[in-house]
Amino acid sequence: MRMICIGGRIKAAAVGMEHLVAKDDPVELERHLAELRRNPSQELLEAFFPSDKGRLKQLMRSVGFYRPILKTEQGMAGNFLPFWIDQKRRQTDFILRKIINGELLAVPEIWFPHDPGVVKRVQEQFYQGDFMKVYDILETLDTRTAEKGRTPFFFIRPAMTDSPIIFGNDIVTRVEDAVQRIIKDIVQEAVELEKELSGSPNPSNLIYCQPDIYVLRNGEVAVERVNMPDVGLFLGSIRHPQTKILPQIQDIVIELEKEVCDTIVKVVSSDFLVLLTRRQVMEQKEDLLEIMEMERIATGLAERGMRTEVRGIHEIGLIPTGTPVLLMNLDYVDTKETETLFKRHSRGEIFCYPNPFVQLVCRKKTGLKTHFIPKRHEDKFLQLIGGIAKEKEGERKLREQLERRLSTNDVRSNILHADIGSETVPIFRPVLHSWRQLAKRARRNNEREEIRLIEITANPDTLLISSSTGPRLHVFRFMFVVE
Repeated sequence: MRMICIGGRIKAAAVGMEHLVAKDDPVELERHLAELRRNPSQELLEAFFPSDKGRLKQLMRSVGFYRPILKTEQGMAGNFLPFWIDQKRRQTDFILRKIINGELLAVPEIWFPHDPGVVKRVQEQFYQGDFMKVYDILETLDTRTAEKGRTPFFFIRPAMTDSPIIFGNDIVTRVEDAVQRIIKDIVQEAVELEKELSGSPNPSNLIYCQPDIYVLRNGEVAVERVNMPDVGLFLGSIRHPQTKILPQIQDIVIELEKEVCDTIVKVVSSDFLVLLTRRQVMEQKEDLLEIMEMERIATGLAERGMRTEVRGIHEIGLIPTGTPVLLMNLDYVDTKETETLFKRHSRGEIFCYPNPFVQLVCRKKTGLKTHFIPKRHEDKFLQLIGGIAKEKEGERKLREQLERRLSTNDVRSNILHADIGSETVPIFRPVLHSWRQLAKRARRNNEREEIRLIEITANPDTLLISSSTGPRLHVFRFMFVVE
């Protein structure tokens, strides 16, 4: 696969790391963060908008406190910014950039019957940063029970840095090499898995992917994950009366979309394509981004003479034999529909892009250093990290025990993501409270696979982007297409 050398978007955490590096002594840092949880900063509170007071208290006590600092997310949980690629540049400028302005945009969810006047008021007040007025309006509107899109609006925060981030040919080469290596591993693992489960593998059928990459100030590159496909093209569909930043990001996205659609038409030898999504997207209109993503792809393909139809995975048995199917963001839960997808794929009744075994492997594959906690050692490990020391000296001893365990296993990073199957728990190594949240979460589900500790290669000193709240954890989302 090759990189589309135009640019992409940066996914940044909502809040910088200033509080995580406020104290050198770990015990004092623990006290400092405990006080911050009791009296959260305005930036932390805004990251959880529009949560109510009860929900905020719960989040501050739990793992939620760390998510806007140690994870990169869409929506109110994080900013997204543009970056550009200029292959004429031999060397990239790694000067620290700072987020100097951002926009607060409210996007109406399509499941809700909106009043245009209410939409106008919410968008204007939110853009001005008047959270209380927006919250008061939202209190008068209905919500729903859903995995995504519970409130009538989706909130996003595009932003810009004080000078543009432009990658030269040095970073292009490193990122391409890293992505090629991990995709080779993904395809090989998928082949072995398909052989094991169905006897013989089908082609990988790659078309496009969006890898998330850490690019650090020392030039180091690391692949966090390969998204195949995830979303990104949806940004081309968002309209907002006040935005000035979003159009700059959309210019990049629209050019990427052209190449993606050209590649789909080239690879799929048919004039018809099914876009396969999750049941909830079809039946409850959950996941506005996925819906807009499919609309962008369908429109782009129609302009190139290819007809499309959107289906939910619950309709997998109704898709005619011989149909090419573009797999969107399926969750691969253990259901009869998922089983039918794999059976029809294995029998050659439908032609999936990508091969579902490839997409399945992508969900767990990372280019970051990973450590497993064996099941036979898990109880002792959870007992250690879940311990609460009553005195300062006891806290130091507890931390020393944990450090010995981590050092023995060659865990080096201060920022860790613990994969416990149902969720990813962010951890800041010196803070025992963050480890206790892992213990609590892990004990809720005993029927999962081994805990994976994933080392985040970035640290506050090596990040390329800072902000008014300190260095921001961020990844660069590139676009790749098959050659």
